[in-house]
Amino acid sequence: MKDFRFVAIDFVGHGKSDHVTELSYLHQLEAIQAVFDWAKWEKCIIVGHSYGGNNALFYTAACPQKVQALIVSFNLLFILFYK
Repeated sequence: MKDFRFVAIDFVGHGKSDHVTELSYLHQLEAIQAVFDWAKWEKCIIVGHSYGGNNALFYTAACPQKVQALIVSFNLLFILFYK
């Protein structure tokens, strides 16, 4: 896969990132945008699982022009509608 560049985001308040007292999806959207700016991407394929899937959905809704494709698994919608 030499034509692809993979980047994993350690979202604010998760993993090894600094913990915060107040957290919102807006913080996470800003983190995704910061990665876009850092990598100088015009578009990308976003893959998200669980909480990352929710962030991917919200980012795609906010910035559809920047997302070539979206792949999500076991996210909020799955949890709400799975029976």
